[in-house]
Amino acid sequence: MLSRNKGFTLLELVVVLLVVAILSVFVAQKIGNVTSMKAAAFAKKLRADIRYAQNVAMTSNRRTRVYFNGTGTAPAAGYAVVVDGAAGLCNAFAAVENPADRPNDLTVVLAAGDYAGISVTPPASGCLEFNSLGSPFICSGGLGVCDGAAAPLVTITVPAAPAGVNTVTIATGTGAVN
Repeated sequence: MLSRNKGFTLLELVVVLLVVAILSVFVAQKIGNVTSMKAAAFAKKLRADIRYAQNVAMTSNRRTRVYFNGTGTAPAAGYAVVVDGAAGLCNAFAAVENPADRPNDLTVVLAAGDYAGISVTPPASGCLEFNSLGSPFICSGGLGVCDGAAAPLVTITVPAAPAGVNTVTIATGTGAVN
C-alpha cells in the first residue's frame, strides 16, 4: 500500500508567496492614496455646498455667505454656510440648514473625523458671498455691510497629500462653480 504525503511542494509555496506579494503592492498603493482620495471627494462636497449656498441666495432673495477657517460662524478649520436674516441688510446671518437628508446646520469641521488630513485655502477675506441673483462677492468682513464690488475669479484650494491639489473655482459675475 502506498502512502501519500499531503502537503505543499516548494514550487506551490513559491507561487502562492509571489501572488501575495504582487497583490500587496497594489493594495499598498491604494492605501497611500487614501488622503488624496478623501481630498478629491471633499472638493466635490465643497463645490456642492457652495452651489447650495448660491441656490439658497437665489431662492430666498437674501444674501448667503460661506465663511471659512474661523471667520464669521465657521469653525477654526472648516466652513459654514449662513443666510442673511432680512433681505439686503447683511446684519444678522443665521446658519443654513442642511438639505433634508442631512439634519443640522451646514457646517463642516475639517482636520478631524471623516475629514482628517483635509484643509482648505480660502479666499483672502475668508468669506464668499452670493446675492439674490447668484453673483459672487467677496465679503466686506463685517456684518451690516454688503459688498458692492463683484468678486474676481475665486479659487479655493484643497491640498492633497502626498502630492496634488484640488481646486474649486467660482466664476466672476455668474457664480458658476467648477
